[in-house]
Amino acid sequence: MADLDWTDVRFFLAVARASSLAAAARTLAVDQTTVGRRLATLEDVVGHRLFDRTPRGLAPTPAGRRVRAAAEAMADAAGDFAVAAQSEDVQTAETVRIATSDSLAEHFVVPALAALRATAPHVEVAVLTGWACVNLLRGEADVALRLVRPVHPRLVARKLADFSMRAYAARSYIARRGLPRADFHGHDLIVYSDAILTSSPRTLAGIDASDARVVLQANNGHAIVRAACAGIGIAELPSYVGDREPALVRACAEHERRYAVYLVTHADRRRVRSVRAVCDAIAAAFR
Repeated sequence: MADLDWTDVRFFLAVARASSLAAAARTLAVDQTTVGRRLATLEDVVGHRLFDRTPRGLAPTPAGRRVRAAAEAMADAAGDFAVAAQSEDVQTAETVRIATSDSLAEHFVVPALAALRATAPHVEVAVLTGWACVNLLRGEADVALRLVRPVHPRLVARKLADFSMRAYAARSYIARRGLPRADFHGHDLIVYSDAILTSSPRTLAGIDASDARVVLQANNGHAIVRAACAGIGIAELPSYVGDREPALVRACAEHERRYAVYLVTHADRRRVRSVRAVCDAIAAAFR
């Protein structure tokens, strides 16, 4: 094990997460041959085969499953090292990466950054939107807006606000199909495409909607709002979005799904002045 190379371990983790050499290669921005060579080198060092080929892709062997937890811990430690190395309390210009949803970005983060430009014009910002959760421990972002408070001791969370997810439909849809009051039986739904993969059974505003019909899927919140306003179907939207749309009314108004928004940073990274300035600006936007 004296010859163990962290880069080889990093390639192993990419393969374990993607279940294929080709997908791992795309993630790592290298060619597939390089991934295979790195994996073979690690298997020689470990002395065991780490993956089996299956119809569904590469599956970890018993040895692969045993070492993956340790490899994940190594990745966290490497991320901590990188974050700590960059976390000096200096006022140099740097890019602060913010991970959030598209709706939170539109309604809170962008207004916060507009205000920040007046007080800290040297701070450069990259906004990363999407359904997937970035890993702050590995330095994939500096700041994240999350709907669940993290429990990891190296992550610091600050509650920003309480909101609700509510069901909304356009007046044109209600005129055509009627207003659902207790459930969504027989109605048309507009949903996040990624939510279909993670929600079982499907729910809207906390109500079982498995017997409704999904007529449109989208992976972008703005597209879902526009589709709802166009009368295509009923959509679950954050209250700060749906309540502001004059074309929409609440469906099943007595039901909603409550949630909180948290501002999360790495305990070391928050000491950087530019990161602190971004966090303060975002918190002010929620107030």
